[in-house]
Amino acid sequence: MSERLDLLRELVETESPTYSDGVRQVAERMAHELEVLGATVEVLDRCHVRAERPGEGEPLLLLGHTDTVWPVGTLDKLP
Repeated sequence: MSERLDLLRELVETESPTYSDGVRQVAERMAHELEVLGATVEVLDRCHVRAERPGEGEPLLLLGHTDTVWPVGTLDKLP
């Protein structure tokens, strides 16, 4: 459980305004986590992650976003 909380904290504390390096960092970090789980992963346009993992049953689509919108430096003011 601690590993998942550490990952969540890392992702939340990565300042990632739209189209910033932070967005790329979050996308690459999530890509790594999905690869560890056995997925075939592509990072597209520096900020989109496409992953496929074999399995049985109906396909599952998971959507999310990697930007926080807030400008870099916001965590210093609003931790």
